[in-house]
Amino acid sequence: MINRKFGVIAAMVVTTLIVCYSYSDDSFVADYGRTVSPMKTNEISMVEEEVIIKIEDYVDNKIAVFPLRRAHVKCTFLFKNTSDKLIKATVGFPGNKISEPKYSDPITNFITVIEGRKYRTNVKRETLKRKNKSTDECCETYRNWYVWDMAFPPNSTVKVENSYLHYLSAPSGYEPFYLNYELSTGANWKGPIGKASIKVIYKNAADLDKRVCDIKPKGWIRKQNQIIWNFENIKPTLADNIIIGERNIGYDYPGMKHRPLLFKSNAPNQ
Repeated sequence: MINRKFGVIAAMVVTTLIVCYSYSDDSFVADYGRTVSPMKTNEISMVEEEVIIKIEDYVDNKIAVFPLRRAHVKCTFLFKNTSDKLIKATVGFPGNKISEPKYSDPITNFITVIEGRKYRTNVKRETLKRKNKSTDECCETYRNWYVWDMAFPPNSTVKVENSYLHYLSAPSGYEPFYLNYELSTGANWKGPIGKASIKVIYKNAADLDKRVCDIKPKGWIRKQNQIIWNFENIKPTLADNIIIGERNIGYDYPGMKHRPLLFKSNAPNQ
């Protein structure tokens, strides 16, 4: 038996035009009790990944007078320990990077289920460093991690399910939204991802039509109110990250230039 500490990054992050950070569901990280950093594994592979994101409007009269946006997210992963050793792991799901520790993470209702059993998770604050380009000085940013301990039995597969609610916010009520799901960190697993399916579901086809301005990467298909990617044996790079740009129509300020909508008559879908 070996006692190692690893972690799995797992998050879908939606950001505004101003803040463009994002995280994903599919890489190992080392956890030394104080901080975390990406690392690769040569022993555990991702057999399958399925991500379902349902986007909807909601109303909160305490903070806004116009409809806001949120996403219900469920990520299901099938991992295989290809070694003959039991690997104990610390699994970590990262939230957004934030510039002030007082700011709240837009992730709520986070739940982890492993092989049908709900696991207890803890929240851990990570302090990050970044360089201020204008002053050439370093300033701090922060990120919450939702962590739990689990084990990967030898020569076996493990099913991990993460679900959570993510609030989409724009500070002044009209900046564009970007839904950004990173596949690229899947390259940290052993070999390619066997199968990966990402499905983004809007309330209805009309809501999708009036919201979506851009979709990346190519290879997606549309089924009425859904945008779907299906990958097989993919060793993802940055070019494979999922990005959907959509209008924020909470306010329509005079003189504001909207990005052109993607879905028009005879518009290509790939």
